[in-house]
Amino acid sequence: MDEIKQYINTLPCNKGNKIIILVGNRIEDKIFNCKRDYGNFNIIPLITSLFETRYRLYQIDEYFHLDSKLEITNSLQNKIQNKAHTINKLIQYNIQNIGNSDILAKFIKEDKHSLIDFVCSDNYNHLQNFTRIIWNLNKEVKIHLDIFKEYQQLYLVINLKENVKIIPERKKYIDDILDLLGKLISYLDLNND
Repeated sequence: MDEIKQYINTLPCNKGNKIIILVGNRIEDKIFNCKRDYGNFNIIPLITSLFETRYRLYQIDEYFHLDSKLEITNSLQNKIQNKAHTINKLIQYNIQNIGNSDILAKFIKEDKHSLIDFVCSDNYNHLQNFTRIIWNLNKEVKIHLDIFKEYQQLYLVINLKENVKIIPERKKYIDDILDLLGKLISYLDLNND
C-alpha cells in the first residue's frame, strides 16, 4: 500500500475531488477487472470488526448514458430514496500489486447535475442494479461492497475537500485506513484461494 499512499500524496487536489480505490486484478496495461467472487466467505462481519463501524444497506439502480450516471439509491433500513445525476471525469489512475490482488486508484472529478439534465430515454449505454453495503468511516471516507448476482466489488471512496494538497492529519487518517484495507485484502487473498 505504500505505492498507493505515495500516489495519493502527488495528486493535484485542484483538478479532482474524489479518489476511488478498487480491489481486483490487472488484465492488461489499461484493463482492470474489479469483479471478485468471495464465494461463501462472509466478509461483512470481517469489515465491520476490522474498521470498527456499522454498515448501511442500499438497493441501487444505476443508469449510464455516455459519461453521465443517474443513481437511484433506496435505503433498506429506513425506506428513503435518493436520486443523483453525476458526470465523472477520470483525471489519472495508478495500478499497484498487493499480494494476489491488484489495487486500482482512480482520481476523478465528479460534478453533480440536475436530475432534469439526464437523458430521458430507454437508450442507456448500461443499466445495472445491485445491493450496496456502505461503511461510513467518517464524512469523507467510506468502504463500499457492491453485491451483484454473480460477483462482488470492494472499494474505498475518499472525497477530497482540499484544493491544494491533503492536510497532514487527514493524510495520516487515510494512510491508517489504507493499512487496514491492505490487511483486509491480504486476509481475503489467503482465505479465498
